[in-house]
Amino acid sequence: MPGLPVSFGRRIADLAALHADKTAIVFARQDGGTDTLSWTGLDRWANRLARLMTAAGVGPETMVCIGLYNSLEHYVASIAAWRCGACVLPISPRMPDHEFAGIIGLLDHKYVISERSDADLAKAAVTALRDGLEWSGADLADVTAHPGKAIGSGGSTGRSKIIVDPKPWARQSFFRQGIHESHSLQGGWHCSGEGGQIPFFFCYKCGCYSCQQSDGLKHPCRA
Repeated sequence: MPGLPVSFGRRIADLAALHADKTAIVFARQDGGTDTLSWTGLDRWANRLARLMTAAGVGPETMVCIGLYNSLEHYVASIAAWRCGACVLPISPRMPDHEFAGIIGLLDHKYVISERSDADLAKAAVTALRDGLEWSGADLADVTAHPGKAIGSGGSTGRSKIIVDPKPWARQSFFRQGIHESHSLQGGWHCSGEGGQIPFFFCYKCGCYSCQQSDGLKHPCRA
C-alpha cells in the first residue's frame, strides 16, 4: 500500500543502518586513484555538514549553490543540503565571475559552497568535517526538499536564469507485507524492460533487490 514520501536524509540513514561499512561511493580521481566512502561514513559526514548549515540558517526556501569540482565533498554537500530541506543548485567552478554574480544575484536566500573568496563555506571546511564526533542527525527535522534541485545558466540571451525542478526531492514508498516471513519490502525502483517500466522491490531483511516480473519477488535470503 502507498506510504509517505521518503526524504533523502531518511533514505541515507536507512541505508547506513542496513549496510553500515559497505561501500556507498567510489570516486575515481584524475590521477588514477580512487576515494571510497561507506554508507555509515556518508551518513555521518552529511549529518555533520547539515548541522553546521542549519546553524547558519539553511533550510527550506534556501538555495544551496555548490561550486565544487567533482569530488566526495560535492556529493556530501548535496546530501547535506537535502538533509536540511534546501534546494541544490550546482554551479560550475569554471563559470566566469560575471555569470556567477548574475545567478547569485537572482537569489534571496542562498548559501554558497565553493572556492570563491566570498563563499559561505570552502571545500576545505567540508573536508574537515569528514572525521569528528559521531552524530546521528536525530536533532534535525526529517524534511523533504521541495523543490530539490535547480540549474543555472547565462542563457543564449546573455541574461542569467535559474531553472527549478518543482518536484519534491523524495521517493514515494510502497510497502508489501507477507511476501516472505518477517520481511518488509519497499518498492519504487524501476528498470526498462520489454513491457516498459518494471517495479523493483528492496528487502529490509537481507538488503537485496528483486524484480517482480523477472523473478516473482524471490530473494536470496529466502529459506
